[in-house]
Amino acid sequence: MSWTHKYWDMLEQIYWTPDYLGMKSIPQRFWQKEQGRVSVPDDMVNFKGPLYRRVTTAKTFPEFANRQEELFNHIFDFTFGILDERGARQVFSSTCGKEASSPLYSLGADFGKQIGDPSLRDFSQPDGFFVAEDWVLGVEIKFNASTSLDQIAKYILAFATEYAFSQQSKKYSLLYISPRPEKLLTEHLEKCGGQFVCPGFEVLLNGAKNSIKGRLEEKKTPIHYVLSNLQIVSISWQDFALALQSYLERYCGTDVPNLTHQKLVQGLIHEIFKHPHSGILSSRMGNAT
Repeated sequence: MSWTHKYWDMLEQIYWTPDYLGMKSIPQRFWQKEQGRVSVPDDMVNFKGPLYRRVTTAKTFPEFANRQEELFNHIFDFTFGILDERGARQVFSSTCGKEASSPLYSLGADFGKQIGDPSLRDFSQPDGFFVAEDWVLGVEIKFNASTSLDQIAKYILAFATEYAFSQQSKKYSLLYISPRPEKLLTEHLEKCGGQFVCPGFEVLLNGAKNSIKGRLEEKKTPIHYVLSNLQIVSISWQDFALALQSYLERYCGTDVPNLTHQKLVQGLIHEIFKHPHSGILSSRMGNAT
């Protein structure tokens, strides 16, 4: 059994016990029913937020949850939060065509604090953000959603923030993983020689939403550096799963294989094959479990 089953079990428990999330139910004895409407005492309502109701059943919840991109992102984060930094470097080096040398560290949701700007979280929320001595990597996970120049601009803002903070010459990579890697970016970027052409600063600024244009202008100089040292890569979920599997095969060739390490990566591979929108044929799932 994949370790990820434990994650889904915990999530289901939280779903059926929303008290764990700081929510409180309003028992029906407090409801007032009249003319097809229901009202509740105003002291039981948070007027600063919405009211919620449960719309799935015990039978439909697992399928509903499995389709949510953000929940898959949790498993991705867990995997690379636990996987050692040299392992992360090897996995992503193969997908981005980089030489594996220094460790690649996965930063969390508060990554802005670690690269000199705690407020960055308000403007940029990468699915993955990794930093090495000579390389910075942003990872954007896609299943059904599209992308935009505004989203690309937010990653580049994060890269520029890291460069302004570290003052070290590095290479920058933005990796998209999606079911249709070619179609995802060609609406916004051109290709030349098999590589996506990075947007210029003015193109980036014009495609960004007003909420971050000021931040881009503030970091115009570091952004120019990033753009001149940036590669944008788009691969399929199948290719990413193969990169993970290839890494495992190399890792398992060592004298003392780490079975926990193997199980961790195999869990992510399992979820990629299991996801209904990964673009991988379900008939191939047996090879990943």
